[in-house]
Amino acid sequence: MTIVLFFAWQYNGLWTEEWWAASEFIGWSIVISLYAFPAVFLYGIVVSVCIEITLAKLTIHIAVKWAVSAILHLSFGFLCSLPFQSVFFGFIGAGAALFFIIAEQLVIWCIRRLNRRTRLTLLAVPLFLFVFSYAVLLIASSPKPYIPPFSSEEAVQFATSGSGSTIDNFPKETGTIKLEIQGYTVERETAVTRAGAKEQYRVAFIERWMKGSESGEHRMYYTVTRGSMEAAGSDGPRPPYR
Repeated sequence: MTIVLFFAWQYNGLWTEEWWAASEFIGWSIVISLYAFPAVFLYGIVVSVCIEITLAKLTIHIAVKWAVSAILHLSFGFLCSLPFQSVFFGFIGAGAALFFIIAEQLVIWCIRRLNRRTRLTLLAVPLFLFVFSYAVLLIASSPKPYIPPFSSEEAVQFATSGSGSTIDNFPKETGTIKLEIQGYTVERETAVTRAGAKEQYRVAFIERWMKGSESGEHRMYYTVTRGSMEAAGSDGPRPPYR
């Protein structure tokens, strides 16, 4: 939990006052936890135990033993970066290994000198700091800015905002225009209806033509949401003119 708390601070920027600070802090905590817990329990503890068992069999000065232990922990921590092929992750692994050594010695010290109640209290400190940090971010961060609902007018505006396509020939807002093209009486209409999902619209570009007894209609459909648009099919013959 302490490792998660520390690195979540670094990635999120604990002291930011943006409205998204608290949710991003939780998000980074979850992401880091996915790597921190397996690395600590499946890799770090096994490596640490092997190092300590090996060093216990050697008759060397305690200071040398400490130095060798630290170097080995840092080296194996740096090796965690191999799956990611990133030096940055290597330094994170080495830092976590260094923290692991310090935490391990503190735990041993606490077990020898403190009673059970005090030890349990100390174990709860990281969890308390995590909840406290989240609460501080919730209180200190600015309120989320109000974003008005995505309207049908905005959907039409977004759908017609591009250039270089057939849509350029249609009205930029809902409605119909009439014109003459190569002897054809032509109507071009832009229409919009609400789709199934919230703030999702179906924008239709309809072209009708007539010349004597000849007539036809062609429709193009697009599904539009805030910031995105995708084709949703078409029907009818294409116009006989250009």
